[in-house]
Amino acid sequence: MINKHKLDNLGTCIQLQKDSPLFTEGQKPKGVYKIISGKIKIFTIGHEGKEHIINISSENDIIGFRSMLSEETYKVSASSLENCEIRFILRHTFMTLMETDSIFRNNIIKMLSKELGDRALYVTTMSQKTARARLAVSLIQLFNLYNGPINLSRDDLANFVGTATENLIRLLKDLKTKEVIDTKGRLIYIKKLNELKIISND
Repeated sequence: MINKHKLDNLGTCIQLQKDSPLFTEGQKPKGVYKIISGKIKIFTIGHEGKEHIINISSENDIIGFRSMLSEETYKVSASSLENCEIRFILRHTFMTLMETDSIFRNNIIKMLSKELGDRALYVTTMSQKTARARLAVSLIQLFNLYNGPINLSRDDLANFVGTATENLIRLLKDLKTKEVIDTKGRLIYIKKLNELKIISND
C-alpha cells in the first residue's frame, strides 16, 4: 500500500467550490492532486457532448498522476461534486519523491498496474449488464463511498451508470416501490443492500 501521507506536507492546498473544474481533457499535467476532503468526478465527454463519469474519487485518493508519469495530456476531465480541499504537488516534487523513495515508487507502479487491470475488468463486466444491474452495481459502490446516504444529482448518477436520466428515474422509482431504496430529495438511502447485490448479478 502507498503511504499517501507522505504527500501531506508537500505542495499547496486548493479550496475548490462545488461544480468547479480541477483539470480538463487535453491539458498538460503540471503535477498531481491528493484529495483532503470532498469528492471529485472523473469523466469524459462523448461525441454528442454527453458526459460519462468513469470514477468518483474521495478523501486520500491521488489523481492525475497517470498522465503526468506518461508525459501525456489528460485523457479525462475532473471536477468537484461538492466543496473540496485538494493538495496540489508539482511534478518536480512528486518525481523527486519517486526517485528518492524506492518503496513509494514501487507502490505507485503496483497501484497503476492494479487499477488498470481492475478498470479493464470493470468495463468488460459492466458492458454486459442491463441498465438495472448497472444501477445496482453503482449504488453499491456509492453506498461504500459515501458511507451513508448517496448525495448525487440524477444527471451525475445517470452519467455514472451509463443510461439516460429519464430511464434512471424510472429504475430508481421501481427500486423505491420494492423498498430496496428510499429517497428524500436527491438523497438516496439503501434499505436492502443484499437485494441490490442480487440485482447487480442479473
